Amino acid sequence: MKKFLLNKLIIFIILFCAILFVNSETKVFAKQKYEDENVYKILTTENSQSELPEDNTDIDTTPVEDQIYKDLIEGGFELIPRTDIEDVKLYSALLQVAKNYIQTTYNYNYTETVIYSKMFRYVDTISIEYMNISSLQGLEQIDFANLTSLSIVGNNITDVKKGFFENMPKLQTLNLPCNNIVSVDLTGANALKNLNLSSNNLNKIDLSMLKIQDLSINIANNNIQSIKDIILPTRINSINLNLISNNISDITDDYFDYSKLTMNLGIQGLKSDENIVQIDTSNKLKIYQINMENVAIKIFKVNELEDVLVDTINSNDITENYVEIELGVGKYYFEYQINDSPLYIKNDPEKDYFKNYYFQVIPKTCVFKYEYKGKIYDTFEQKVTGKVKVMLECEEGGEIYYKVNNQSDWQKGNEILCDKGGNYNITAKVIIDGVESKEVTTVIRTSLNTVISDGLMLILILLFTLTLFLIIVPLVSKKWFRK
Repeated sequence: MKKFLLNKLIIFIILFCAILFVNSETKVFAKQKYEDENVYKILTTENSQSELPEDNTDIDTTPVEDQIYKDLIEGGFELIPRTDIEDVKLYSALLQVAKNYIQTTYNYNYTETVIYSKMFRYVDTISIEYMNISSLQGLEQIDFANLTSLSIVGNNITDVKKGFFENMPKLQTLNLPCNNIVSVDLTGANALKNLNLSSNNLNKIDLSMLKIQDLSINIANNNIQSIKDIILPTRINSINLNLISNNISDITDDYFDYSKLTMNLGIQGLKSDENIVQIDTSNKLKIYQINMENVAIKIFKVNELEDVLVDTINSNDITENYVEIELGVGKYYFEYQINDSPLYIKNDPEKDYFKNYYFQVIPKTCVFKYEYKGKIYDTFEQKVTGKVKVMLECEEGGEIYYKVNNQSDWQKGNEILCDKGGNYNITAKVIIDGVESKEVTTVIRTSLNTVISDGLMLILILLFTLTLFLIIVPLVSKKWFRK
């Protein structure tokens, strides 16, 4: 009886082992099958990427999954964050774009965290906003065969490197506003016709590689200081160039007469992200063409009780290249409006360059005049013999302050008498309504010896020194040694 039970137990163990072996081989075969077809990763979920489903039956892909594999994966390569895509936040954004496309196109929920280089070949529009992306490195490896519009807005991107457009043959619109871009290489952007780089940190840009006949370029609210730092393409029909809120100071009539070029300039030279820009009352404020219907620039003066509107310039008021306005001393800001409503909308990248910049109109600097021996001079020699009276004037009035030889405290007054001989380093400023002018300095060197000039005195001192060392000292020394 015992022998019979032992035999039964042995047979049971052998059969159990055989079943386990067959089941294991089935799973390995199924897994290998899907890995060979590069579909396995799509079929598995994020929590079970290393295992097939628990049942023992063969698993076949659905027609939808087969189509996704064929359209978006076959022949491509897997992109890896931090190697292929440098910025992991950009990788995450692209993954979401791929998931949305698959869901919309195939009605399939793609649950993987893996993207492939071909997954974007049929995507025509990509928009990514405010994800703190710092680098676009790796986008050049992706197949953007049909991409026509790319927007990456409100991030920390610093540049667009050469090769960026290599796999974007149909890209027509590129929006990169509100980043920190300092350089852009447009090589290979053969289809690009709409470029928005507003509210970045560009100080120059080369547009000569662009080939589309009619271009719209927005580089408003950057740090461009010279119109010569914008290299324009030549073989085009027209360029609409938005340069509002830069610091350009050398615009000439030649640019306005260039028939292919339309410029939106507005107010230039008042952009500052740190300190309030100062101009003095001798400078008229230039307001250039805007070329936008129903747009007005309103100038407000800051007041303790309520800001005061001092001038309004409508776009149709600028019949020439620009108009000039004069402003008195005070603190101001300008506002772009359309139909009496501000154009600037916070957190709207399309309106960001219409933000209000404050500026200050300061008094003209003091004018020095000099009274010497009964005569008044506008300019004066730095070194004279005798007393000199320095007089300070300001045609706009106000209170004049000065200090001598960098003393710590300012003295109120407009006359300084240089009557003690020596050097007088005089610094002066004007204050009108609490607004200070820039400081100006003059230097006076005086001597009170009216009988012997400074030159003659120097010669006499030199002769005395020579006499002392060549005659008197030897005689005294000789007598001393004799004793």
